[in-house]
Amino acid sequence: MWKGPVTRAGQPTAILPLLDRADWWGDDAGDASCATNGGCQEDGDSISGPIRSTRAGDVNGDGDGKDDIVAWKYAGDGQWGNRLFLGGGSTGFTRGWVPADGTATGTGTGIGDVNNDGFDDVVVGNYGNGGWSGDKVRIAFGAASGLSEERVQTFDQDLPGFPGAEEEGDGIGSTVSVADVNGDGFGDIALGIPGEDIGDLTDAGSVALVPGSASGVTGAGTQIFHQDTAGVAGAAESDDQFGASSALLDVDGDGHADLAAGSEAENGWNGAVWVLRGTATGLTATSSLAFGAGDLSAPATGARFGALLR
Repeated sequence: MWKGPVTRAGQPTAILPLLDRADWWGDDAGDASCATNGGCQEDGDSISGPIRSTRAGDVNGDGDGKDDIVAWKYAGDGQWGNRLFLGGGSTGFTRGWVPADGTATGTGTGIGDVNNDGFDDVVVGNYGNGGWSGDKVRIAFGAASGLSEERVQTFDQDLPGFPGAEEEGDGIGSTVSVADVNGDGFGDIALGIPGEDIGDLTDAGSVALVPGSASGVTGAGTQIFHQDTAGVAGAAESDDQFGASSALLDVDGDGHADLAAGSEAENGWNGAVWVLRGTATGLTATSSLAFGAGDLSAPATGARFGALLR
């Protein structure tokens, strides 16, 4: 990990020996891993093995300009888990509490200020034992002292106001993103639900937008989008897994976060990405966009375009 600032000669002022790259998956691509042989230790907790995703934000509001990092990483013996590393020290990070431990894991992680109190909150989706068996979403609310199990909200698709119902294998929160869509100052939560059945179509997939509020999430105003939603291009099909990737970001610079949703399985694993605009009333499928690798003059066959969105 490079520690800035970077000099004009392109060299960092220091290098923290935390992460390196190794091919853990046999795909000839480098994956993040510990730089030391036999695993490295961060505050007594092993982070040896690959790290699949990270999110950064200021969960303790220390105002020092140093973000904190949540990493979803391999813990050994087939187990994955989330770890929080708090910034602020000149020598790097210290470990903090996150809402997943033991055999539990969350495959989707997002950071943002859901309750608009000035502290970023950590949202862990698909909270269960891996795969799509996880059926919960947990919010750990930030505070000056960091995160604590005493400030956690857990919910699923049975949350009042949440359209649909909780079903095993839906994979709610397999992807998580947090940003302010409607401009009210509260972070809204986008949750990928790639295992959602649409009618008789199995694993067609959907994405939910759950509005934030001063009390966390209440379910009121939750929106659901899939390929059979009016205005969304295409049609829902079994095994499309729409929402297997998703991200909230302000594409058009109007102050409202927009939703990008991916389906790498679309069109025989060619893949595609959809963009839904954010407005003062939430997301809208009106004038939504859809595109694939071929639209960008890139090879499309088997591209799995949209497999990863940030």
